[in-house]
This record gives sequence, C-alpha cells and structure tokens, in this order.
Amino acid sequence: MRGQYKKILFGLGLGMAMSVSAFSVHASPITSGLFTPDAVEDYEGTPGSRTVLTTLFGGDVSVVDGSVNHRSVDAGDWIDFRSSSAIVPNSGSRFGVGYGFGSYSLDFSGLGGIFGFSGWFSAAGAGSEFIEFFGLAAESLDIVSRANGFGPGDGTMEFVSVLSTVAIGSITISGSEIASDDLAYTTSRATGQIPVPGTLLLVGLGLAGLGLQRRRRALA
Repeated sequence: MRGQYKKILFGLGLGMAMSVSAFSVHASPITSGLFTPDAVEDYEGTPGSRTVLTTLFGGDVSVVDGSVNHRSVDAGDWIDFRSSSAIVPNSGSRFGVGYGFGSYSLDFSGLGGIFGFSGWFSAAGAGSEFIEFFGLAAESLDIVSRANGFGPGDGTMEFVSVLSTVAIGSITISGSEIASDDLAYTTSRATGQIPVPGTLLLVGLGLAGLGLQRRRRALA
C-alpha cells in the first residue's frame, strides 16, 4: 500500500511538472507593471529640430535604424493627423519620433539587458502600431499592440509600462510616426517576480511531500 501511495504521489508530481513545463512554454515573460527606473530619457538634453539620434540615456542605449530613424523634435513640430492636433510632450518641450512610417529599435544589450521598460507614446497617423520585446538571443518575448495607434488621438500620449522575468535585449517600435517621451528602464529584476509556473511546481511538490509524511505517521 505504501509503495502504491508513493507511485500515486510520483505520478501527480510528474503530471504537475509536465503541465507546468507546457504552461511555461506558452506563458509570456512580459507583464504590465511599474518599477523604479535606473534612468529616464526625457529628450530635454537632445538638440531638437528633428535631429537624428543614434543613442539615448546619455549614450548607454543604442538606437538602431530600421525602415525609419529616431529623431528629437520640439513641441509643436509634430501633428497627430487623427485629429490635426499638435502632439503634446508628456513633460518638457521635446520628445522623440520615428521619422516616417516604419520601425526602429532600442538596443539594451550593452547594459546586459533590462527587466523593466516604460514610456509615453502617441501615433502621428492612423494605423496599427507595435512595441515588440526581444531577449538577449534576439528571441521575441512579446508584443504590445494598438490597432488604431498609441494614444487617444488628440495629441496626448499613452503610458505603457512592462516588467519581464527574462532580460530584454532590445525593443522594436513600429508604426505611424510614433512619438515617445519619458522613456525609462531598470536593470533590476522586480522583487518577488518569480514565474508563476515555477511557483506552482514548488507548492505542488511541497503538498505532495506533506501528504507522504502524514501517511507515514498514520502507518507507524
């Protein structure tokens, strides 16, 4: 009977481990969340006047041109064509834009990756827009998308903030001349940010062990 009970517990534990493993394959490491930033890029230290930027955050983060490049512009120099309203910076008098309809990337690999990213975003034109997160091995982690573009369409910006359980190596921003301001990141993993599948596995194995211990006492 005792051997049979052990087999049952082993089967339950193995089944939980397999279920957890299957879940972890499909679960995204990216979740919405807030963090204390290591640095903030508010664009106030950039030249403005549609200057092409090759780095951000004081040179720590590379800007990689894709089909468009990233530029610093002055307030009043960019229009949200969804409402013909001037895009308003979240703070200060300057912000960044993807100059044209396409994508560019921010490379955080020089920092060893980041575990949190946030920023304020608004589209200049109509259309779907994406922020895609990649790991240090260039694997896609997740995508934050808006079918009608970031922001409500009146020139004001929308706040996006995410945490990741794995290091984010780069971010690609794609869409209709997306404006951005007050970008921020953290290289620290959030306290208590343990993947849920791993937590469930530990709890399940702990309960199985407790049950076995009680069974042994009852048979003694």
